[in-house]
Amino acid sequence: MGRVLGELERSECADLELVLVDNYSSDGTWEEIAEWERQSQRPHRVLRGDPDHCFAKAVNRGVAVCSGELVAIVNDDVSITDPSWLHLLVETLVAHPDLAAAGPTLLEADGQTVQSGGLQGSFHAYFRSPLTGRPYRDAPQRTQKVRSLVGAALLFRRDPFVALGGYDEAFCPILFEDTDMLWRLERYGAGIAWAPQSSLIHLGGVSFGRDPSVTSQNRIRWTCRHTARS
Repeated sequence: MGRVLGELERSECADLELVLVDNYSSDGTWEEIAEWERQSQRPHRVLRGDPDHCFAKAVNRGVAVCSGELVAIVNDDVSITDPSWLHLLVETLVAHPDLAAAGPTLLEADGQTVQSGGLQGSFHAYFRSPLTGRPYRDAPQRTQKVRSLVGAALLFRRDPFVALGGYDEAFCPILFEDTDMLWRLERYGAGIAWAPQSSLIHLGGVSFGRDPSVTSQNRIRWTCRHTARS
């Protein structure tokens, strides 16, 4: 946690406000946060999550206290190697008023191989990123509208995010709340875009791990809600 907080603080963004929601951790993370707070040079707030460890609820609490028009939701299992990543996403939303959300290219730990770009597909089980496993140098240079994105790091316009009620807290403790929100935004009439020039390393599943029962339960919830309308 201390690592990613330091990387976020060095992100190139003039008016960056950091809101950290610790999701009721008990592994020493809270102590790392306290140490970071003593050294932080950015405006920030720290909130403590609930014992149910619901990621969607933690995100919604954080968004509720943000003051900016744009809100970046960033998981702690990313590594920021390019400080311009956020500036590039902000530029994307500023240049395209029809967009409600934008996301970066997610790279494997080697920093060279694409894990995920924009996702296309008729429903979640078939979402695919055509660049997965290919070198980052093969990524396109221009912003592209997509059906969905992986939620490890996303930039939203705050107003439509809040208007739709934020992340659905029924997707607890985690998984599919990001895809659900992006599809709801699309039905709201807003665009979703992949900004391939922005990139982060995504370690994947480190925050919560992968519980097959939770994955199955939330997949069913998402499928029942969205596939009939696809």
